[in-house]
Amino acid sequence: MGMSTGDSTVGPLAPEATFAHTGLQAIHLLLAVAAVAAAAQLAVPIPGTPIPVSLQDLTMLGVGVVLGPGRGVAAMAAYVALGAMGAPVFSNGHGGFPWLLGPTGGYLAAYPAACWVMGRVWMKWSHWLGALAGALLAQCVIYVGAVTQLVSLTSQGVVAAVGVAVVPFLAGALFKTALLVVFATSVQWFGRATPSEEDPRLSGDAE
Repeated sequence: MGMSTGDSTVGPLAPEATFAHTGLQAIHLLLAVAAVAAAAQLAVPIPGTPIPVSLQDLTMLGVGVVLGPGRGVAAMAAYVALGAMGAPVFSNGHGGFPWLLGPTGGYLAAYPAACWVMGRVWMKWSHWLGALAGALLAQCVIYVGAVTQLVSLTSQGVVAAVGVAVVPFLAGALFKTALLVVFATSVQWFGRATPSEEDPRLSGDAE
């Protein structure tokens, strides 16, 4: 069945167009995975915590803005799966399933959900306030995953886990949020990605 657009009816895509569209989406996903993997290599250890600070989470939020919730989740799930299979895509070239069971595993496991939150909020509210809200909510999702894993791995309580997995990164998180807001509004300004680009067949967000 075709789609009605005004007074005209747009039929289904030809097989060639569908194939090209699918191929382009696959390229977008690969580029997103590569970008997050590259950002993960820029990791710097900080005192008081075994968890390094990197641009990995900022890049993940950018993926949510550019690809939207559906494709963003697919990209981050592929990234985590690739690392779990042993590819050196995690911080400082690490990889393998045991890495997901370590102190940084909670952050990584939360990436698909956090990317969905970022993409969804930006899709519904493509304004600098939407970028701000999406980034803050997405980072909360990441921190919940990180604290949950630390508590399960150690005998520490929630307060102690927050002191290790959240507090040392709060200042950096606020700075990254500011950068994300600038990035998102710039992307919208130049028209390179808008909420309408999200393919409802992938995201299930059609209304």
